[in-house]
Amino acid sequence: MHVDPHAGFAALQIAFSYFEGHAVFYKGENSARKSKAFFKDAFLSVFPELLTYDGMTEELLESTILAMYEDGRCGFFHAGITRKRFMLRDGDPIVRIGADPRTKKEALQVFIDRRKFVDRVWEHFDKYLARLRNPAETKLRGNFEKALRLLHGPDIRLRK
Repeated sequence: MHVDPHAGFAALQIAFSYFEGHAVFYKGENSARKSKAFFKDAFLSVFPELLTYDGMTEELLESTILAMYEDGRCGFFHAGITRKRFMLRDGDPIVRIGADPRTKKEALQVFIDRRKFVDRVWEHFDKYLARLRNPAETKLRGNFEKALRLLHGPDIRLRK
């Protein structure tokens, strides 16, 4: 398969639409006025390793998520391009944080491996779908149906 070496931002723009929407369906709630919190919950669900990065503190985690939300998600959605703290780079880890060297509490840059990032989002979505197909996942399936009704109206017809 041919992969365009310049498609990183386009692929990430699509992938960034996953986070808030996933949280809506996972929780069965509307994200109005809570999009940043919904983004954070889903982002950490996809990239839980951020919590265990060497030197990670609550302040650095919040700053990193804020950079991903404002400079990644909001940059893509509102300006069509990321903002200053969001950078592309290849290699591990998938998400690398450039913390302020003086305080270690602020993410000055967040570097993303675009291919591995998109692969991880896809993997997370695939696992979520598998759980939704499991009849024993009643709460998850109920929340999914609640979200569908929130987004499409209470009269939407759902197949059982």
